[in-house]
Amino acid sequence: MLFWLVLFGIITHSIGYKFGLGFLMLYPEYLGEVGFASHAILGFALAGFIMAFNMYSYVMHGYKFSFIATVSKPFYKFSINNFIIPTAFILLYVYQAVKFQSSKELEDTTQIVINMIGFFCGLFVFFFFSFYYFFKTNKDLFKMTGKTEEAIEEEIRERNIQTTLHKEIKWYEIFNTEHGWRVETYLAAPFKIKLARESRHYDTDLLKRILSQNHINASIFELAMILSFLVLGSLGEYPLFVIPAGASVLLVFTMLIMIISAIYSWLRGWTLTFLIGSLIGLNYLSLKTELFSYKNFAYGLDYSGELATYDVEHLYAMQRDKETHQRDLQKGLETLNEWKLKNQRINGGKGKPKMVIVCTSGGGIRSALWTLNILQSTNQALDGTLMDRTHLITGSSGGMIGAAYYRELFLRQQSMPDVNPDHPIHLEKMSRDILNPVAFTIATNDIFLRYRHFSDGPYSYTIDRGYMFEKYMNQNLDSVFNKRLYEYIVPEKTSKIPTMMFCPTIINDGRRLIISAQPVSHLVNCRPDVEIDELPGQEYVEFTKLFQDQNAWNLKFSSALRMSASFPYVMPMVTLPSEPAIEVMDAGYRDNYGIRVALRYIYVYRNWISSNTDGVVILQIRDRQKEVEENRVKNSVFKRLVKPLGNLYDNIFYTQDFDNDQLLQYAGSWLNSKLDIVEFHMIQNDKQRTSLSWHLTKLEKAHVIQSLDSIPANKIAMEKLRNLLMPAEQQN
Repeated sequence: MLFWLVLFGIITHSIGYKFGLGFLMLYPEYLGEVGFASHAILGFALAGFIMAFNMYSYVMHGYKFSFIATVSKPFYKFSINNFIIPTAFILLYVYQAVKFQSSKELEDTTQIVINMIGFFCGLFVFFFFSFYYFFKTNKDLFKMTGKTEEAIEEEIRERNIQTTLHKEIKWYEIFNTEHGWRVETYLAAPFKIKLARESRHYDTDLLKRILSQNHINASIFELAMILSFLVLGSLGEYPLFVIPAGASVLLVFTMLIMIISAIYSWLRGWTLTFLIGSLIGLNYLSLKTELFSYKNFAYGLDYSGELATYDVEHLYAMQRDKETHQRDLQKGLETLNEWKLKNQRINGGKGKPKMVIVCTSGGGIRSALWTLNILQSTNQALDGTLMDRTHLITGSSGGMIGAAYYRELFLRQQSMPDVNPDHPIHLEKMSRDILNPVAFTIATNDIFLRYRHFSDGPYSYTIDRGYMFEKYMNQNLDSVFNKRLYEYIVPEKTSKIPTMMFCPTIINDGRRLIISAQPVSHLVNCRPDVEIDELPGQEYVEFTKLFQDQNAWNLKFSSALRMSASFPYVMPMVTLPSEPAIEVMDAGYRDNYGIRVALRYIYVYRNWISSNTDGVVILQIRDRQKEVEENRVKNSVFKRLVKPLGNLYDNIFYTQDFDNDQLLQYAGSWLNSKLDIVEFHMIQNDKQRTSLSWHLTKLEKAHVIQSLDSIPANKIAMEKLRNLLMPAEQQN
């Protein structure tokens, strides 16, 4: 019943509304399209879940209705009488889907009808083949005894008379349900009611054999379905087999119910003991061995050799390495001088240039699309000079994916003039779905044995949802991220493109891992003049220094992006080759907007910035507004119980805003130069909300694109940016 409650909550937007879970069910996408096929697959998956629910109910509770063994096609008739919840869900789903597609997706009536026909076709196909199997394999009283239905009816009439006249029923037996529930009538067909046969006159062993044989057939059917799902999972790299994410959710629920049902049909009363023992055993094996201890890898790193040492002593040893800090600091100055020469040419040698630092927020596909849209629009407003003026890009999650895509397009344009980073086609590519293959892999691979592997050079890694995320992200974006970290060393060092810094969170201790193609040890210790006993706690860890012996520079760039965008549970935490093993997750956990790293960089180079620039412009790209919305709704008892944890999560980004604003204010005390903030933001509230997901509906995509022109503050920000970076005589 918990599964049904979750499903009802999803389609009514009571569960997962912020993450767009309801949209995945109400408007499923398959092969980039929403139509007959996608709805048919969803209907097929829902029918599978309903059949699993019926089989589970039949196995768990069928013995309570012993009369069912005396009718023909017992499982079929049991399923008909178990119709209330599935039918209610189907009717509510159709209502919600039609309403959503007409009001939110603006689909015409014809297309909606086609979609619903596809949904019911999927339901019918699965039901047809399922019941066909049970009609052929299940035995009933007539098959087991060889008697006709007429003979059985006559026998029942005779025995009923004897029972009525000669058997006395104690008053307390009315309340005794240990051996079954009293049933007067049942549905023999969808619209046909019949009286339930009395079963007490039949041989108990015979009835048990009938129910047991049906249970075993149900178990065989369930195991066959599980095997089919595993085979389907092995084909997940082919887009044709990647089903809609909503169907994958149903697939997970179906498999969980079927596994428990299959176990119960064999173990009966020992099922709970077996499940608890299995969980304890799996937990023990995962601690003592590598069996079932699944890890997700950063592709390109060497996990087979000596592991990096991760402890306080080693971290402080890297922090006190002043010689390395000075060398890396000098390399950073060389890159800054390259940037300065380039921007002096842009300004025609007139005055000092302003340095642009892009800070972009996380937020799944919506943030990636929003960031790309802002970068394209601001670049056009600056006559194509945005990337030349920008020296550093920081941020988290989806925003960094959008920024990295635009930066790579800009780099390609320098050798291939036909590439236009500002072409609208790139917005369409960025908005393509990634969630479907991720959800499908969770359902068919990650919750079972991860038996598939792939090779990356000399290294072998397990295929899981992290692999599928990178695969389909590259597939959507013409493989632009199919590069290594070292391939960006020279373009960044010579200032052909801005430097990017990723900062995923180390969940072991809350530190931040800086991943960059440039050496950044001087950022780890931004006060190399301070003695070791005065050093602050080691908050930042340099990726390339810590894992230099594990081939850190060979890291796939797509893996760096994924580590910065590993939203809990949806994406796997990445395990790195260290001892003890460290795991990293989304950068947004510590700083969703990239402000802290940007200010740290400005602080380290504050003297150079004051002498060589006319100030710093932080281009802040946010996927949500900054203001806190006041909650005026009265809290219920249940709401008050969950409020502490719920508000802690809801306010985490507002809390970061408060901290970042304070840091920006303090910057005025140590930066002897101008610091301007230009902010572009979207609106996220109950009336205007875009899913925090790796999948967007057509309406959500349009909302993201239109937010630039529909929000007055963004128009003001665009004008402010032009005035800051372009002299009046250069503006059109």
